[in-house]
Amino acid sequence: YDPAFFRGRVLGLREALPGVCLGADVIAGFPGEGEADHRATLALLEELFPAYLHVFPYSPRPGTPAASFPDAVPLATRRARAAELRALSARLWLRFREAQVGRETTAVVLAQRRGGRLSAFTEHGIPVVLDGPDALVGRRIPLELIRVSEAGMEGRPLLE
Repeated sequence: YDPAFFRGRVLGLREALPGVCLGADVIAGFPGEGEADHRATLALLEELFPAYLHVFPYSPRPGTPAASFPDAVPLATRRARAAELRALSARLWLRFREAQVGRETTAVVLAQRRGGRLSAFTEHGIPVVLDGPDALVGRRIPLELIRVSEAGMEGRPLLE
């Protein structure tokens, strides 16, 4: 995808679904990718701040058109660029979760507990831990996102 197409899709989704948790798959070191291309990708991702990235260093697959493309990026460069993108992903994920603090949403409470607390996933895919009775398991409940936790967020049920 070119940057304009990607930007348009991300902004359109954000307008249609405020608070949406967007992820992006990114290939690091595709044949012909120069340093300026890599920097432009980082800048675009910083601008649009998806919640997280799935990062893959390019690896040639026999029989695919890209396997015969010229200007292969050295493996060490692909790995370094992938590491840089993963570090960006960690910053984006933290930034996204911080922006959700105080937001009211809904979540589905899962059957397993984590550290004695209930686990849930919000309507936008954020993992949440919260306190509450086992009767909440399997239910879709309203909650407030109250703080960032190590992997996701902590929530407070908004039940009557």
